[in-house]
Amino acid sequence: MTPTNSERTVAKLLRQQAALAAFGTFAFREPDLLKILMEAARICALSLGVPFCKICRYRPIEDDLLIEAGCGWTVGVVGRVISEANESSPQGRAYMTGQPVIIQNLMEANNLMLPAFYPQHGIISTVDVVIPGTDGAAYGVLEIDSPTQHQYDEHDINFLTGFANVLAEAVATATKNRALRALVEEKNLLAEELQHRVRNNLQMVGAMLNGYARTAANDESRQGISAIVRRVMTLAQVYDTLLGVGLSPTIDLGAYLGELCSSLPKLQDDRNPAIRLVYRPESIQLGLDSVTAIGMVVAELVTNSYGHA
Repeated sequence: MTPTNSERTVAKLLRQQAALAAFGTFAFREPDLLKILMEAARICALSLGVPFCKICRYRPIEDDLLIEAGCGWTVGVVGRVISEANESSPQGRAYMTGQPVIIQNLMEANNLMLPAFYPQHGIISTVDVVIPGTDGAAYGVLEIDSPTQHQYDEHDINFLTGFANVLAEAVATATKNRALRALVEEKNLLAEELQHRVRNNLQMVGAMLNGYARTAANDESRQGISAIVRRVMTLAQVYDTLLGVGLSPTIDLGAYLGELCSSLPKLQDDRNPAIRLVYRPESIQLGLDSVTAIGMVVAELVTNSYGHA
């Protein structure tokens, strides 16, 4: 039984709604903006049964529209071709008026100045809708193109308009996420630089105190200064470990204690070189405060063991 026009319309609407839902799911999970735009162009072309689609981004400084993504075009179109943001082109007219622009036959549109890629691809009909922006100005234009004359109905225009609105939200989300990632990377770099500086300063203070300990007048003074050195070097070891975990709120206690124990023998007197420190730490994640406190305790325990071994 041949489906009626009404049944075909319903089937088309269902396909378009499914395509819009699938794109929304993809777009809000994908961090790469260019991939989002390319997938949008592909789905639009497929949903409306045309071989070509392009997404033009408005560039305010140049006051033009750059083809930022597309589907079906030959090499050299996407990322390179621009149109003036005025009514001399279909996309420019849509951007300026803010309304959908439908041209069923470009051959009859004598008031347009079309870029060369239109006749090169044999484009006959186009539909353009505006992609809204978040700051008041439109992001750009979504356009589908066909080498054959099409009759587009209100359902097609509604689909493209709805698609452009979803795309606008996806663009805004991807742009915000990109800015947040850049901010986090900057903070990570600043935190790492701060950790480097603190670690280096602590090591320098520890080395100076160690020098004073060697020249101390008596054992009591030497032992007091050495205790301070151990505390300073323990904190320096914390920062050494922090350099490997960035802004993580936890540290692997086992790895930290292993590095701490390997450095502690260097801070001891050489009066009994036969003493050997054996340690077998196990991996466990703890907060920075806990790790610092445990490190101090272990440093004192090891030092006392050296003193009485």
